[in-house]
Amino acid sequence: PCLHAPHLSFPYVVFAVSRPNCVAMVLIDNAVLRRDTSPTQQQQEQLEEQTSTQDYVGHYVIVCGTKGSFVGILDPGNDTASVEYIPFELFEQAWRAKGTDQDIVFVCKHSSVTT
Repeated sequence: PCLHAPHLSFPYVVFAVSRPNCVAMVLIDNAVLRRDTSPTQQQQEQLEEQTSTQDYVGHYVIVCGTKGSFVGILDPGNDTASVEYIPFELFEQAWRAKGTDQDIVFVCKHSSVTT
């Protein structure tokens, strides 16, 4: 069945992607997501200065699970094919950022029943 909702709570998103048969394609602001991942304080400040003057940087990622208080994502813009874990708070900020409209598409596989 299809679900169309004008607003989803973040806890519901976490609940849905925590299920083993569900992933989500999510529109995020990549400038927000990447702002807090610089390895040094100086690089962090430079990146914040750059992104504070930049407009929205829309980017789709696949959310494929959770681990503790982190969301697992597959980023098609990343050269590695490994899951990257992002803190819930940071991911939610990138998802709710101006310009994203909080777009999300869930893809769930129904388990078949054999008799």
